[in-house]
Amino acid sequence: MALASAPVGSLRTPIGATVAGALVGTAIAAGLIVGGTLRVPVERDYTDASEEFLAAWEKGRTGTFVVVSEFRRTLADGRTLFSSSELVQRPPDRVVRQFGGIDGRIDGHPVVCSTDQNDNYSCVTGEATVAPFADSVRAELDTFRSYFTTPDPALYQVIRAPDPDCFELIQQIVYPDPTYGRYAKMCFDPASGAMRSLERHLEGGVVETLDAVAIRTEITDNDFTLDQDDAFDLRMDLGAQPEPAAPPGTVPPGSTPPGTNGVGVPTNAPVPTVEELADLSDDDLVRGGSEAVRRGQPVDPYVAVLAERLERGTFSINDSAWRRADGSVTDLAEPMVLDLLRRGWYLPPPT
Repeated sequence: MALASAPVGSLRTPIGATVAGALVGTAIAAGLIVGGTLRVPVERDYTDASEEFLAAWEKGRTGTFVVVSEFRRTLADGRTLFSSSELVQRPPDRVVRQFGGIDGRIDGHPVVCSTDQNDNYSCVTGEATVAPFADSVRAELDTFRSYFTTPDPALYQVIRAPDPDCFELIQQIVYPDPTYGRYAKMCFDPASGAMRSLERHLEGGVVETLDAVAIRTEITDNDFTLDQDDAFDLRMDLGAQPEPAAPPGTVPPGSTPPGTNGVGVPTNAPVPTVEELADLSDDDLVRGGSEAVRRGQPVDPYVAVLAERLERGTFSINDSAWRRADGSVTDLAEPMVLDLLRRGWYLPPPT
């Protein structure tokens, strides 16, 4: 089953000098806590850690190990795709078992195994010769460097995370569907060099995580078998399903009509402009922006208006508008936090 975004850990071509979208500034904050889906430590060192990250990535790509992990892709509505994953690496050979298939390279040739909708499993070993392993690793490092250096400011700022052997990638400019989303955190095992966890926050409230449950450095030829193993099949949790829509004319008084976002805006409405949102209350902006997140629509106009109010001092990041009735944080909170980080906002350490 193909996923909509790039596979975890995959890289695209380097970022060129031309970037679609507008610059939104560099994150120089010491930290910000809203609480909820994204927790940003109050104290943070924003020193550039790109060279350290590249060294950790290279160590992870050239090490010999087997990593068993759990992958999850959670959508804004709570539905979750998950699959156990196994990375077997003994350079130049490398295979990944995930989503009911296998992808990698063995003896200098590409291998692809997949399971179709009728549960038929098949493998293809390409006759073509893949690029030398060292060249592939060098190309990945060059691509990462392009993320960290171009344009100005670069696509991502790289800093050390508070956790040991972890790095954070913070998106600094508007760019369509960047590989590591709006925010990513990667942690490496210091002994083997293997990536032990990856978390990335994508557009539309999608969050992907990859967490290692076992790492070993002893490898045998049997680890490279292409036999089917249903332990690595793709599974789905549909989560709580919404109640059926009420028939026309049966909406109870005081409730929100189906097909609106809580402020009377149809769910298929076009993205509003900043000017159209300017007169909305803070509560309606947060509510409308959260609904846009759930629909997978751009939330930049909502964030822009609220950021302006925060900068004017007429609205607070600690306002009750950011909380639902059950105390959980609203869907717009995470995009707002990331935007404030880029603008240099922070909260002082608690006393």
